[in-house]
Amino acid sequence: MHPLSLANRARTAGLDRATRRSRLAKATVTLVLTTGCAVALSGCWQGQNAGTYQQSTLGATGDGVEADTADKSMGIRGAIIIANDNQFSVVATLVNRSTQDDGLVSVQIPGAQVNAINPPLLVMPHSTLTLGQANSDVKVFGTGVTSEGNGFVPVRFTFANGGVITTRLLVRAPEGIWAGIPVAPGQ
Repeated sequence: MHPLSLANRARTAGLDRATRRSRLAKATVTLVLTTGCAVALSGCWQGQNAGTYQQSTLGATGDGVEADTADKSMGIRGAIIIANDNQFSVVATLVNRSTQDDGLVSVQIPGAQVNAINPPLLVMPHSTLTLGQANSDVKVFGTGVTSEGNGFVPVRFTFANGGVITTRLLVRAPEGIWAGIPVAPGQ
């Protein structure tokens, strides 16, 4: 017989049956609670609602803002304003989840002048349109926003069919990962 088994027998030999059962029950409860706490604290039991899953699949990290119209037919992803010398560019991905064409009609920022969007920037059904990226042909420029202080500004995106998104976007200078984003036509 193993020496630890002998030691365990010797330790419990003088205990009555009720005490041994009580100790076994306490050990079982401790094991179950420890396992349950580990699973609960890890968030694994949340499945697709786990915060780490949502961050990796929804892209809700970094500087960009995500928002949707009330009916969820149109959305913006990774939206931010890049500004320098009182000129700015809106950077975002427009998402059309509906079954019909839709288009960005206007972008409004209080106290700023945003270039007119005419005709509307068309977003095909169940597709996206990249706006303002260095490799994108689609740009929305304006004047009256500065990157000093890296603050937030209220922005209103109006779509032809999908409604309105009102949110606050971070303003960043065209440096670091934002270097190369044009803030004025012809850049």
